[in-house]
Amino acid sequence: MDVPGWPLSSDYSGIPVQSLAGSSASVESTYQGRRVSQSFEDSPSLKAENPGLCSRAWSEIKSISRNVSIFCRAVWKVTLIGYCYLKHRLFRCNFTSQNLQNYLQRLGSAYPKLLQMLIANPGLVKQLAADFKINESDYPEYYAVIRNVLDNNPEIPATVARSILDKAGYKDHSVERHIATGTIGSCFEVKKDEESYLVKVVPDWKAIDLVAGLKSIRMLMLFLPKTMKTAFRELTDPFIAECQLNEEKKNQTVFKEALEKTDKEVPLELPLLNEKKLTFKVPEITETSDADNLLIMEYLHDAHTLNALANPANKQLRSEIFHRYYSDFPFRYDDFYGMALLGTVHGLVKTKWHELALKHGIVHGDCHPGNIMLRFKPGGHIDVWFIDFGNCIMLTEAQMALYPENVGLLSKLANPYLPEAVNQARVDRLVDIIWDEMAISIEDNTPANKETFKNKMLNSFIALRNYETTINESSMSPKDKAILINGFNDPSKKELIRVLFFSFASTTMSSICKEEGIELPSSFTRYNAAHFRAGIDLA
Repeated sequence: MDVPGWPLSSDYSGIPVQSLAGSSASVESTYQGRRVSQSFEDSPSLKAENPGLCSRAWSEIKSISRNVSIFCRAVWKVTLIGYCYLKHRLFRCNFTSQNLQNYLQRLGSAYPKLLQMLIANPGLVKQLAADFKINESDYPEYYAVIRNVLDNNPEIPATVARSILDKAGYKDHSVERHIATGTIGSCFEVKKDEESYLVKVVPDWKAIDLVAGLKSIRMLMLFLPKTMKTAFRELTDPFIAECQLNEEKKNQTVFKEALEKTDKEVPLELPLLNEKKLTFKVPEITETSDADNLLIMEYLHDAHTLNALANPANKQLRSEIFHRYYSDFPFRYDDFYGMALLGTVHGLVKTKWHELALKHGIVHGDCHPGNIMLRFKPGGHIDVWFIDFGNCIMLTEAQMALYPENVGLLSKLANPYLPEAVNQARVDRLVDIIWDEMAISIEDNTPANKETFKNKMLNSFIALRNYETTINESSMSPKDKAILINGFNDPSKKELIRVLFFSFASTTMSSICKEEGIELPSSFTRYNAAHFRAGIDLA
């Protein structure tokens, strides 16, 4: 229900707060990763400094053939979780945030990423928290641990990129520098014939660790209740796709082809700057490598993420850009106007995102401001680049018709700013879509159960409209709760609040569907989550 890390108390001068909270540094950390060596190969043994029986056994596991090694690592992770369950669930030992950090470090990169996805589902969070006797008031402390583990990732050595390029046959590309480490891969600037390119790589040790983690998660599903099995499958399916760079290449190509069919150049639509043009782009893939751990594309010179540009700490950067490219601006520059410019650009990006989803069936599943890059050009025109296509959803024609209607109904039913009571006709239509047109399977498909489902949905929306109660019952910190309650009529907060309540409605609907034995397509769950990540509701 809540997204930890939202800087709700920050002033973004009119830009929707949650929209600019997406982190481009949303990276996972592994116990092995903290000891990445400068060699071409994997990181050293987990306990190389103090070798003992466990470290020697781990070294032996890592040295056997890949598939057997992955299986052994997966079994070890399942065993560790079994130990955690016995200790903290059956024997009732306190489960502290320090325990969580220790377990995540040993379980590897897949588990912090899974928890990052999991916290968007309040039903599962509450179920797990209840099992381990965690109070809702303590959620922020545990979320902070997840955030810390995700962000605490070392810079990948250039030798790793060099090795991957050599194995793929690109020895003529020289590695210049490390740029960033993302959720799955790491990015480097490389050169060929004095031309710069961007290379995204997935190091072997991380790929093996991710696969082992995903395999262990799939093993654990055998022991989960049916309602949780479906939810975990929905969470892991897109993550598996993100681990495969060949899948990202395909997504990037499809997204680019769809963008070419739209009007890529639009006016900026900002007073005093309405003659400036904004052009949407997708980076060109420059090499057609078959390697699943390598992606080579054009290098975006002098470009910044929207996330970085909107950071309050980068006020000087915004001022420099404005004075360089908008020298004909008739008034003295004020940072409020610079932030308003970024807010306008972000609004146009969201409009384009929705157009591509609605008309062309291609949905960028992770379109937060860290995955939007801006390059300012002479005359004040702006190139806007969509990047990071690891999580994309391809919709069928039927899904293109049903999904937006469903999101629109959810948004309207949850919108706390609507003066009228919850509309019964909208609830009826929403239930008809889910029950009759969208559900893959229903455990007990009878008119009586459909009516029960409808009543649960209606009551949940009525309860959701109680604004202060909904906020107070959420797992946000007391400070953020106060900001949202006091900021209900603040124009700069309204879009944030509408999207937040859409998220509440979406996750509540999913929970009720699971309770009633209704299986929805995983693409629909991902489609709803993509709206939330992009900061878009259809109220």
